[in-house]
Parts: sequence; C-alpha cells; structure tokens
Amino acid sequence: MSTALEESWLDAEPMLFLGEWCRHPSRRHRWEDLDIEVVPYHWSDRAKVNLDRRYLDNLYEALLGELADELNERHGVDHGIRYWRILVGPWLGFVIQELFDRWETI
Repeated sequence: MSTALEESWLDAEPMLFLGEWCRHPSRRHRWEDLDIEVVPYHWSDRAKVNLDRRYLDNLYEALLGELADELNERHGVDHGIRYWRILVGPWLGFVIQELFDRWETI
C-alpha cells in the first residue's frame, strides 16, 4: 500500500494506492508506467454516505457527552453540553470524520 509520497514507491513491484490523490496529474510521467491499483473511494456509494453519516452523528453525540464530563472534571467546572459543543464540537466532529475516513480507506 502506498501514498502520494514518491519516495515510498517501489517501481518494480505492484502498488496499491489509497486514492486518486496519490496520482497527481502533474506527476503523470512518474506513475503512468507503474503497476498500480487505486482503492475505490468508500463514500462513492451514496447509500453508504447516509448510513455512515447517521453512525458518525450518533458517535459524535456519545463522545461529546463523555468528553464534556471529562473536561468538566479535569478543569473543575460544571459547564453544560452546549458549552462544550461550541468550544470543542467542531474539532471533535472533524477528528471523528477524519479517523473514520482513514479507517474505511485502509
């Protein structure tokens, strides 16, 4: 399995790229003659997108509640879930989606 880092490419062996982003058009001369297969993008299936969105929304809510409790305890405060949703919610949502995307890709 390989990425867009050309230093990791083994020219004499077949490679599996994690996505089309590994084959940058400006570097076509470098990869066009290699034995490459590209992993299909897991969210190309619209039905899977909808299922995963529901799963990730539920995971976000569960983790936000746990994180809020932990942060309140560690900081000696008693802020409500709304406070933590505003403060760390965007970061948490991003991290959950990115980790899930990486997991599904691999």
